[in-house]
Amino acid sequence: MTGQFAIKKVAVIGTGACGLPFVKALLAENVFASVTVFERNKNAGGLWNYTDTLDGPPSVPSKDPKPVVAPVADKSGAPLWPSAAYDGLTTNVPWEIMTYDCPTAPKDVPLFAHRSQVVDFLEAYAADISSNIRYNTNVTDLRKRDGVWTIEYDDLVAGTSGSDSFDAVVVASGYFYLPFIPSQPGVDEWAERYAGSVVHAKNYRRPDAFADKTVLVVGNSASGLDIANQIAGISSAPVYVSARSPTVAPGAYDPTVRHVGEIVKLDVDARVAYFKDGTSLEHVDHILYATGYLRSIPFIRELNAGPYPVITNGFYVDNLYEQLIYIPDPTIVFPGAPRFVLPFRVAESQACYLARVWANRLSLPPAPIMWLNYFRRLDAITDLKTFHDIKFPQDVDFCEFFYQLCELAPGGMMPRRWTRETRAFRGAISELKTGFQAYKREHGVPAPNMAALLEGGYCEPISQDVTDPDFTDFGKVLNGDSYSAEDVSAAEEEVAELTRAAVAAGKIALKGR
Repeated sequence: MTGQFAIKKVAVIGTGACGLPFVKALLAENVFASVTVFERNKNAGGLWNYTDTLDGPPSVPSKDPKPVVAPVADKSGAPLWPSAAYDGLTTNVPWEIMTYDCPTAPKDVPLFAHRSQVVDFLEAYAADISSNIRYNTNVTDLRKRDGVWTIEYDDLVAGTSGSDSFDAVVVASGYFYLPFIPSQPGVDEWAERYAGSVVHAKNYRRPDAFADKTVLVVGNSASGLDIANQIAGISSAPVYVSARSPTVAPGAYDPTVRHVGEIVKLDVDARVAYFKDGTSLEHVDHILYATGYLRSIPFIRELNAGPYPVITNGFYVDNLYEQLIYIPDPTIVFPGAPRFVLPFRVAESQACYLARVWANRLSLPPAPIMWLNYFRRLDAITDLKTFHDIKFPQDVDFCEFFYQLCELAPGGMMPRRWTRETRAFRGAISELKTGFQAYKREHGVPAPNMAALLEGGYCEPISQDVTDPDFTDFGKVLNGDSYSAEDVSAAEEEVAELTRAAVAAGKIALKGR
């Protein structure tokens, strides 16, 4: 096999659940001269790091992915980027199937772990690579010159700036920092008139501040469901949830939560919200937007200004092969993009594959094959916000796809493999979370395991999953240099056709392509 890459120095930006397995997989190849990790906070864990310190009030609305999120000062005065974690946050995934292939992962964890247990696990997972990590180091710019990636950074402890050059970069800085708040008639005036009454889930920490108030939660994904339930659990007033469609998040709403339609107008003077179904809600005290986050990587300004931008409108990460590898230049990758997946498992699977590729033990497919993967995905969706949606069972199949690719090059780090039993467990997450919620309401403590739910009648036994993986949406389990000239030629023709269709549909702009 001829080497596609001449990579010696690698940078990884971020030590959250997506960044850490890339560090370990790259080191396991034992061929790179250095793997340097940049982390702007003082410890590993990414979004699972909890702090009472809050960001300043969000922009209302907030739709621009370009702003740089500035740090705030922690209790000691040191710079800090508060995460989206709130005090009572628990996982949406059973601990048994959530984590990496890590023999030291703790076993005495509730079925759905508390956020403190997750960050403890991630910090322990990062312990043996701590010498590679530059904590308190904020990346401010990343650009390529003369075939080399240059990273500019601020050392937040020393108060100095510096730069370093690398052959390849993993951008795992996360996407849960810049809140998305949609434009709705009256919301900007409401936020200005009633300071502190419009908040985003990122600045939610505990339900106490919302108790016995009329609270309207906008959005019903995981955080919207969980926050509404937490407030409902202590409030004498009902909590209202405004959403366009039923939730797809695991679990169920507290029986006291009331559901209303999509907001069409806010009457600022009267503090009334009007909904698409013709109903209204009076005397609204708080509007809490659980509407997600913008995809934002502000330090790749030059890349975004080029013909193949990575971030455009903030709703998806563009021009990636297998939701990871930047097709125009595969020496930079962007993990963490897929939604509705188990991020630890997908990141570990992608990391093991990428490490083999950059070490020249596996080859990437020819560029037309990679572009075909991207354009077929683009062609299959009507809403660009769903570009990264990989729901069960596709998410499990996605991991198995990478696992089988890694098997083509034995040695190095292997991802944890899904079994028929754990696959079935994955498919039952929503029922298990609903049972977990009911158990906690009745017993006041989290269920320690699935056996407790079964014994109490909170869930049904799970049958073994007998379906086989389907790789239709991902491609062939082939080393990249095994594609034939005919495969490449056919891909080029289909890509040309799909490109024209994407431009006509307004999904991409040619912009010098």
